[in-house]
Amino acid sequence: MTAFRESVEAMIPALRRYARALTRDVDVADDLVQDTLVRALRSERLFLGGDVRSWLYTILTNLNKNRRRSLARRPQFMPLLEKQPRRQRDRSRKP
Repeated sequence: MTAFRESVEAMIPALRRYARALTRDVDVADDLVQDTLVRALRSERLFLGGDVRSWLYTILTNLNKNRRRSLARRPQFMPLLEKQPRRQRDRSRKP
């Protein structure tokens, strides 16, 4: 295993804590960390040195921003309230 991969692997617990703090959802946080690791390992050749930690946090933060933007574009559906029959509504208003 290369030094890069070892340093990325060592950052997984810290990335999980950070992702959980951002999302407040364990499952979403784990998905973000997984996507972060996939992107980082695929882009290993683009890493020019420096701090792996900040690079990984930047990837995770950007993925979370993209996720939130995507959620904001989706329409939110609200459940329809069941209507009471007219007779029941009229009776419920009378004292």
